[in-house]
Parts: sequence; structure tokens; C-alpha cells
Amino acid sequence: MFGVTKVSNAAFENYSVAGSARFENISCTNRLTCSGSLEIDSSKLNDVISSGTAHLTRSNAKTIRSSGSLEITDCGSIGSVKAAGSAEISGCQEIDEIIASGGFVLTASKVNRKAVLSGHEARISDSRIADLECANRSVNISNSSVGRIVVKPVFNTVSYLGWAISSANPPQTVELSGNNCRADSVVFNDGIRDGIVILKDGALVGTVQGGRVVRE
Repeated sequence: MFGVTKVSNAAFENYSVAGSARFENISCTNRLTCSGSLEIDSSKLNDVISSGTAHLTRSNAKTIRSSGSLEITDCGSIGSVKAAGSAEISGCQEIDEIIASGGFVLTASKVNRKAVLSGHEARISDSRIADLECANRSVNISNSSVGRIVVKPVFNTVSYLGWAISSANPPQTVELSGNNCRADSVVFNDGIRDGIVILKDGALVGTVQGGRVVRE
């Protein structure tokens, strides 16, 4: 059984480790690959690939890909982020693009291009996102600035007599709250039976297409 590989104060072009690993104050100019859980602190990286959970702190990276859940905290510049599981990101100066397939939490961070999300729930606070594309049952945004929000339908799949039957799962909501919260537009795509934008505590939305607005 593999233990935890620990590497600190090192520089290399490529590094591959089987099992779990922890890196601190390293530089990797090409690719860092880990087959288990991965922790990285205070490092400068190019391409990071983790087959398990990954936690990146106080670091910069061009791309991060995780087959499990992903946590990014207090980082500088991050390029593309792809998480097959849930993603929790906080205190990041800038991220170009985020793709997350599980639950999603974004706090005090800036996304320059877009975030593409799917899963049960997404929570965004004190952040800026250029464009948001989501297939979530609920999206809660507070004290944040978002450009265009595109909501895609969520489908439930059940098996009946050997057949897979999919049906839309209404309603899908986008909740905006706080005086400093605004979305330029919200678009509910075809297939969403009941798309609702909820505005709370002075939040604003420019236009809503394919859904309705509820002010609380």
C-alpha cells in the first residue's frame, strides 16, 4: 500500500507519483501527475493532473484537472480548472475558466472567462464571473457581479421495464441577493418548465429570458 510522498523546495520539468502526495514550494514547468489525493502549497505549476481529490493553496497553475473533488484556496493566477467532482474555490485573484460536475462553491474570487457547472447546487459569493453556464437545480449568488447566466435543464433519469426515461426536474432557480449583487442577463434554455429568478435585498438583474422574476 502506498504512503504519502512529500516533496518540498524542488524544481523539475515533469513529476509523476503513485498514491497520495504533498508538495510545498516547488516549481514544475511541464506536468505534475498524481494517482491519489494531492496537496500543493506555495508552488508554481504548469499542468496538474490528479486522479483523486486535490487541494491547491497559495499557488499558481496553468491547468488543474481532478477526477475527484477539488479545493483551491488563496491562489494567484489559475488558468483552466476541471473537476469531475465538487469544487470549492476561495480567495483566488483570477481564474480563466472553471468546469465542475459536482457541487460548487466560489467565494471572493474572480473568473475572467466563464464557469460551466452541473450538479445539485452552486453557491457564489463576493465574486466576479464574466459568464456562467449551469445545469443546477439551484444557483445562489450573493454580493457578486455576473455577466450572462445561461441555465440548462436538469433531467432525472429513471429505469422502467429496461428503458431509461428522462424527464425535466422543475423548478430551477437562480437566487441573487445583496445590494452589490447583479447579473446582466439570465437565460433559461428550452426544456426548463419553471425557471425562476429570485431577487433579494436589493439585487438586480438586467433581462430574464424563458423564466420569471420573484422579488422577496
